[in-house]
Amino acid sequence: MAGAALRQELFSLNHPISFAALTFPFASCLPALSPVKMVATPFVNLKVLEAALPALTLRHAMASWKSPSHENEDRALMHRGERFSVFAVMDGHGGDLASEYVKNNLVRVLDEQPELTKSSIAAAVATLETIFNKLASTARDYSGACFVALIVVEDGSARRFVVNVGDCRISALEVSARGHPKRTIHALSNDHKASDPNEKRRILVAGGSVVSGRVAGVLAPSRSIGDIDMKVPGMEGWVIAEPEISEGTLCADSIYVLATDGVWDVLSDDEVLDIAEETLRETDDGEAIDDACQRACDAIAKEAIMRGSRDDITAVVVRTQ
Repeated sequence: MAGAALRQELFSLNHPISFAALTFPFASCLPALSPVKMVATPFVNLKVLEAALPALTLRHAMASWKSPSHENEDRALMHRGERFSVFAVMDGHGGDLASEYVKNNLVRVLDEQPELTKSSIAAAVATLETIFNKLASTARDYSGACFVALIVVEDGSARRFVVNVGDCRISALEVSARGHPKRTIHALSNDHKASDPNEKRRILVAGGSVVSGRVAGVLAPSRSIGDIDMKVPGMEGWVIAEPEISEGTLCADSIYVLATDGVWDVLSDDEVLDIAEETLRETDDGEAIDDACQRACDAIAKEAIMRGSRDDITAVVVRTQ
């Protein structure tokens, strides 16, 4: 995007300056100065200027590879809508009912909110949890699902939300026109695992236990949709569905990778984004970028398997332009 360059050009213009008087020993030797006419400089509203810039183009793809030991319980979602777009991965466990439910209903509960804010998104996730738990109770289903979602508000502002419940993760290679350094690779979500010090502290305060890095020695993720057998009376607050939500702005010419823990357990943020960037570097024009996103997803999955991952592996790659 040309926003930063345009603003720099606007502020580098030489505005006329008038001096009321010059006072130094040889001032009397100088000819009289003619009055300088002041020229009004129009006010530039940067927010309006930003809104007038072209919206980001999003290219994306996904890949999902099953574990050699069981059916694929992962799911992925790529939704492009008029109000918002959603990119998400779901990591199911104990069956695929929970992950399938989140995939099929996340957009609906978000769209029921009149406005997307942190609080309204949290309310949407709470609705998702409540309805699924009723369904799971009737079906006597004890599956659960972690998910991470990138929500992009489609109003030209490039405003985005990251929503995370559990141990899926989104990491990004972001290119900033104004920041230092210009390129940064970093996670945009925190893994909710029982082994995490903050999550372990929360579980212990709620009266729970963490054994061998698992809630009550059973469940590795500490937040999920479903898992009703871990949310019975006497175990309140041990495993929760409360999402961690952050708000920010998408960066142009950047890469966002969402993946399940089958990737992150064996690959670092830097390794995953290096793979994605190297693959996307092979092309930078039109339709071919979608194909490059697909190759990046496949390359990430293949590398995770080579590193020893035996879990389900799902990745979504989003490229901004």
